Parts: sequence; structure tokens; C-alpha cells
Amino acid sequence: MKFIINLKIFLNSFTNFVLSILRIVVFTKPSIIYRPSKTSRPNPLIILGNGPSLKSDLKIKIKNFESYDFLAVNHFAESNLFETIKPSFYCIGAPELFEDKATDELINKGNQLFTSISQKTTWPLTLYLNSNALNSKRWVSIIKNNSNINIRFFNRTPVEGFFKYFFWRYNFGMVRPHNVLIPSLFIAINENFKSIYLFGADHSWLKELSVSETNEALLNQKHFYDANSSQPTTMRKDLYGKESRKLHEIIYKFYLSFKGYHEINKFAKKMGILIYNFTSDSFIDAFERK
Repeated sequence: MKFIINLKIFLNSFTNFVLSILRIVVFTKPSIIYRPSKTSRPNPLIILGNGPSLKSDLKIKIKNFESYDFLAVNHFAESNLFETIKPSFYCIGAPELFEDKATDELINKGNQLFTSISQKTTWPLTLYLNSNALNSKRWVSIIKNNSNINIRFFNRTPVEGFFKYFFWRYNFGMVRPHNVLIPSLFIAINENFKSIYLFGADHSWLKELSVSETNEALLNQKHFYDANSSQPTTMRKDLYGKESRKLHEIIYKFYLSFKGYHEINKFAKKMGILIYNFTSDSFIDAFERK
């Protein structure tokens, strides 16, 4: 029985490795593969998730902002906290924000975000964009005139199976990036921060799921900047924002995200990096709580 189990694990890892190589060949952009940073980082990095708990947890748990570096994500720049905290790093993970054939709503959201980053950033900021941004010039015309912003890219190619740590370490790909926190953690690890603190990583979507009378699967995705005004909506399935996910597809997406955090935690420890979750009532069970 043990032999059969080990054989099954081997075959599964081998299959995932072969599929990952094919994905790398097709989707990974060789021009943005890079070596991890060797710079010594004296401060812990706080990743600012956009969950509802962010503001209150920062106020209660962080006394001296000068003792930390910060990484913000997605629409954080549209809040007042962006100019207050002045994060050194920023990650935009949503590929649909760079899609020129998306709905008018998504295009406007993207333009609004890029404009906020461009107009508000008066300090050095390393802005990480997913590889989809290479196919769009819309964001370039908005951000290019701000010399404070240094653009870098990451490959969002799913990589699994044998040798995955090597491929993750050199930005060939990552755990399936179904949430912006996943590429943010890979950025933090490859930027060589030895301690990573998570704030605003509520991930409490399971209690926000519902199904309408017309069988539409709805999710109320609350953020710290719209927790009192957000409404349940369908979840986008494609980059163009024109198809919606079914309930089982939403739950499977959650499964991949929560499973991925356990993989990332193992990877981080292998690199001598510790990840702590400071988020109150977070649903993430992979990282040590603080």
C-alpha cells in the first residue's frame, strides 16, 4: 500500500512538472525572468491586503510605521492610506485591468487606478505588474511621466511538480495566482525580506457567498475602503469581464488559493523566511498568527 501511495505521489508530481514545463514554454516571458535580490533587508515587510480589517488592525497593532517597509496591492492607491503610508512596493495582480478588450467598466477601473498611482506617488516606488501588462500600452501612457515609479514584472504562470522551487525562485512562475496576495508573497520572498507580516488578509469570502433566485452565484467582496457599501455581484470568469463563474468554480478558486498559501509557506521556510498573519479573524490557516 505504501508503495502504491508513493507511486501515485511520484506520478502526480511528474505529470505536474511536464504540464508546468509546457506552460512555461507557452506563457512565461523570458525577458522578465530575474535573479532574487541579494540586498539585505533590515526591516520586516508588511503586505497591505485590502480586506475590511486593514485600517483597524494597523491602528491597533502598528505603533511605529518607520520600522517597516510596505507593499500595497491592486486598488490601494485609490484610498487616502496610500499617501499616508507611502509603500515602497506595489503589486497589481488582476490581469483584467490590463485587457484592452475588457468591458468599459473594467477599462475605467484600470485607468482610474493607474491615474491614482501616477498622480499620488511622490516617493520611490517599485511597481510590480503581471505579465499581461506587456500586451497593453494603456497603462504606460498614464504612468510613464512619473520618474518615481520603477516598473518590474512577474510571470503568473502556474508551476507545480518537480523543481518548482527553482522556477519560483527565478520568476518563471508561481503557485496558481488566484488572489493578488499570492504574487505579493512571491515578490516579498524574492526581494529577500526575512520577515513578512500580513495585514488585511481577511479572505472571509465563504460567509459572503449566496445564490440568487435566477441561479447566479454571488459574492460580496468587501474591502477596507468599501466595506459598508459593497454589494453581492457575480464573479468574473474571463479576462474580458463578460462571463461569470458558477458556484463550484468560485469554491474551486478559493480552494486553490488556500492550498497555495501552504505551498508558499513551505517555500518561504526553505528560503529562511518567516511569514506571520496579523489579520484579525483571517480565514487563512497556513501562516503563524500574531
